[in-house]
Amino acid sequence: MTGIRAVLLDLDDTLLPDSGAFLAAAAALADDLGAPPELAAAVRREARAAWRAGPHFTWLQTIGVSSWEGLWAPLGGSDRRMRAIRGWASGYRRTAWSKALVECGLDAGLAGRAADGFAEHRRAVCAPYPDSLPALRRLREAGLTTVVVTNGLADLQRLKAELAGLLDEVDAFVVSSDVGAGKPDPRVFQVALERAGAGPDRTLMVGDNPIRDVAGAQRLGIRTAWLTRDGGDDYGVVADHRITTLDALPV
Repeated sequence: MTGIRAVLLDLDDTLLPDSGAFLAAAAALADDLGAPPELAAAVRREARAAWRAGPHFTWLQTIGVSSWEGLWAPLGGSDRRMRAIRGWASGYRRTAWSKALVECGLDAGLAGRAADGFAEHRRAVCAPYPDSLPALRRLREAGLTTVVVTNGLADLQRLKAELAGLLDEVDAFVVSSDVGAGKPDPRVFQVALERAGAGPDRTLMVGDNPIRDVAGAQRLGIRTAWLTRDGGDDYGVVADHRITTLDALPV
């Protein structure tokens, strides 16, 4: 692909595992507690229900924060909204873990230990995919500007990238909570283009989600590469390129 000057990259399930990391952390916690492996599915189900019933669901959905991220997000920030979410999150986490533990035949009184243990395990499994760091370094060596464009809470997304050793390997980091809208909203991509200092026709967006990453970028005329590591439905979205590894980036 000729003429590319900047590459935008999604974070979760593109540069580092997210859903897989949740499962790994939940499995490690289940071992700690002597719980059955079904604990992961139970807490995911209970967390989703409590998340949707919570007072902040609409805004968190707008910026693309998942319920399982809410189980360990640091929730920093001093503005009124983040203070309110921080105050609510402790009860949310205890509710999700209490109900999940009872479903799995354990004492609900272990909820506090479970919440703390899960957060510890989740931080421990923050690691990039094997192809991520080499790909970012190749892009930098080629003189291309790299910008992470991710949905979520800024402190959580930066923490993930830092723990995975990715933060210093990119030129800029754009998070939906800072913009006030999440992918596929074009505002996020517009900010990323400004950070990259490149026009849409000189920019490639790489991501695993055909709707949020590919279709969202295409609305601004950004060229796209859909990263489909394990296959999946493209939902009728046609990217410029379809790749199964970052080693195959068309730049």
